[in-house]
Amino acid sequence: MRNTNKRNLSALLALVLALLLALPAMAAGSAGLTIYHERENVRFDLYHVAVASDSGWQPTDDFAAYPVTLPDEDSPAADWRAAAETLAAYVAQDAPTPAASGRVASGSVQFGALEEGLYLAIGETVQQNNTLYIPVPVLIHVHGDTAVTIKAEETAVTPEPVEYTVAKVWQGGENARPLSVTVQLLCDGQPDRTVTLNALNGWRYTWTSEPGHLWQVAEQNVPDGFAVAVEQDGLAFTVTNTWQEPQQPGSPDQPGSTPAPGTPPMGQAGGTLPQTGQLWWPVPLLLALGMACVGIGQFRAHRKHKHDHEA
Repeated sequence: MRNTNKRNLSALLALVLALLLALPAMAAGSAGLTIYHERENVRFDLYHVAVASDSGWQPTDDFAAYPVTLPDEDSPAADWRAAAETLAAYVAQDAPTPAASGRVASGSVQFGALEEGLYLAIGETVQQNNTLYIPVPVLIHVHGDTAVTIKAEETAVTPEPVEYTVAKVWQGGENARPLSVTVQLLCDGQPDRTVTLNALNGWRYTWTSEPGHLWQVAEQNVPDGFAVAVEQDGLAFTVTNTWQEPQQPGSPDQPGSTPAPGTPPMGQAGGTLPQTGQLWWPVPLLLALGMACVGIGQFRAHRKHKHDHEA
């Protein structure tokens, strides 16, 4: 009996130790993402944009400096796309290290061992014959096993040069608007030129490009108190600066934070976002400690029973 109890206690303590050692790995990578895409061998880079908290999305270090309002579960699809396109331009400009990368094989690419949160997926542009296939940048709320389909927009490569336009739009904050803003134009992911938009040029700039290139726009030094969103419609870019109301005392001081975020209407699986993805880990810890206490209690009880019997 004594040997059996010792073996049981040893096995119980080994289980507790295994659970404790597994906790960091479980917390670091408890989610997975599958991206479905119609074109083979297309590379997708995944960037960790934010984590969820009780006060909303909290940007990661790589994205904390960008004054982009991260949408919540009630935001329309247009807001999700505008935020994704805006952040994609900043990624092209600043080249942060992706959290993961992979290529499409047999119609999908899979990413495992991800920390739950908000991710930006950017696919590479592919040209075939006279057509550009440009995957749409997508913001994805990854929690548990998540899946999303990302389509590619098709743009014909014509023999004639094409004309692009970027225009500035203001929403609110009339007394806080600067006299001018500067935007960075990026061609095929590389900085091409910076231009100034102001009242003298009607807050617009037009340029001509050879066909077959991917253009993006990133605003530089966004004015204090404003959030930025860049939207593309064909050959026209619109850079919108929206005034953010001053926060009330006691509210989160993180720029761009929103009410509790949820699943974007992008077609991926998943339901409403829990208020935090970090509260699950005490459960196995408490369970392990409880099992240890039970085992130790049984061992002590057995020893006491044996002592009383011998006495």
